[in-house]
Amino acid sequence: MTAKKQSNSDTIRVFIAESQPLFRYGVQACLAETSDMITIGHAGSGAEVPVRIEPDWCDVMLLDTGLPGLEGFSLLRQIKETSPRLPVLMMADSADVAWLLRGIRAGASGVVSKEASPDEFRSAIRRVRAGHPYIAEPLAGRLVLYYQRNEHEPLDERLSPREFEVMQLLSAGLKLSEIARKLNLSHQTITTHRRHILEKTGLRTTAEIIRYGVLHGLGSPEETPELN
Repeated sequence: MTAKKQSNSDTIRVFIAESQPLFRYGVQACLAETSDMITIGHAGSGAEVPVRIEPDWCDVMLLDTGLPGLEGFSLLRQIKETSPRLPVLMMADSADVAWLLRGIRAGASGVVSKEASPDEFRSAIRRVRAGHPYIAEPLAGRLVLYYQRNEHEPLDERLSPREFEVMQLLSAGLKLSEIARKLNLSHQTITTHRRHILEKTGLRTTAEIIRYGVLHGLGSPEETPELN
């Protein structure tokens, strides 16, 4: 898209990756009313997000946690691998706290609620642009409660990002061959990841992985099998 405001060295250039068109346009309208921000592009799916970003192309990326094609934050990790200094601010609605923690560990600079006011959105963008983390107040409170109620480390916290991704897909009921095709990896590699998942979590079978995933909301709601 072509920005209407004149950009200068002090203008924060924002890219919006949001699956809901109405909300995406609402954020654009919010930024259009701000003198120090400009929307330079937007995407409605993970496939539309440019992974390799030129150093001077974008200052902050807003990323929907439910963006199609996110694939367990693999998109976020790719962005941070190619553009490690780019602040990525996740936009969340009713996301699970553990899920948000995964995003932060994958490299997000912070999290803002989709129910936030325009002023809070702009404040969050300015904060991460300045190099500071940002977690919206309601979400920060939920993070504190999460740690207070979980004295022991969740089993999936022991996994590497790729192992967690495989665990998610196993939890959704996918076969090893299907996961291999989906992640563009060999069947042997997926088998190795599954073995590491069992070793690190203490789970014994794929069925136990599925049960754990269902109970902890790891699989996609559309694909997660029901427990008997």
